[in-house]
Amino acid sequence: MVAVALFLLAVGIMLWPNVSARPRLAALSGVPKRSKWTRHGPNAAILVVAAGACGCLLAGVGGGLALAALFWTGARHLRRRRFDLRRRAAARDLAAALELIVGELRSGAHPASAVENVAVDSDPETEKVLRSIACTARLGGDVRAAIDRFAEADRLRGPVLRQFGEAWSTAENHGVPLAELVEALHRDLSQRVRFESQVDSRMAGPRSTAAVLAGLPIVGLLLGEAMGAAPFAVLVGTGFGQGLLIAGSVLMCAGVAWSTRLISRVVTA
Repeated sequence: MVAVALFLLAVGIMLWPNVSARPRLAALSGVPKRSKWTRHGPNAAILVVAAGACGCLLAGVGGGLALAALFWTGARHLRRRRFDLRRRAAARDLAAALELIVGELRSGAHPASAVENVAVDSDPETEKVLRSIACTARLGGDVRAAIDRFAEADRLRGPVLRQFGEAWSTAENHGVPLAELVEALHRDLSQRVRFESQVDSRMAGPRSTAAVLAGLPIVGLLLGEAMGAAPFAVLVGTGFGQGLLIAGSVLMCAGVAWSTRLISRVVTA
């Protein structure tokens, strides 16, 4: 048992990536390309491995696998929730920037000047994108291609940036006023942000229900222990109990993942 725990700790140490050079390489490329591992970070993997090691020490191999599965599911759920909140905040920032761009264009400013002026009052990530667009437009480059490069690297702002690139390309190729296209994009984005916020607030009840249902097996184990049935002794001390511990944890994780997916699909529909 101790050997298994030490092995899991060693695997966690080997999984820790060397990220010292990544910020410098990203800065040289001009576009913040981030790998899947960089986005998620090593913390979740280290916590899962550490939880598995502790579970092995306390409750055998079954306990280690069960605790690792629970930690992995919790980390995945929190990461997805944080991503949704960040995506919604980025959409609000982009909606505000688009509104300002429309005002600049309506006042007669050149598209490059309008985007550059709005970049000053935007958040850092949006400012970086807008300044790149303005610089590309002033130099006569392919603005659509520049926007698409940022859209591919930015999961939060990517869909909106692609729509903005399509609007810019349509205005350049077909002579449609850019202000009208950007205004339509702003209205659509603002309505989607408001709708998602309202639906997300209404999903507080289902989220609470899912959390309560996920915790019921643990409550049942505690009640059984209080009544003298000794469920922990069965789960930890017998091979059959170890199998039940793993199966129960997998079912709990599957239930949490399923409910999270259902709620997320409703909010982002």
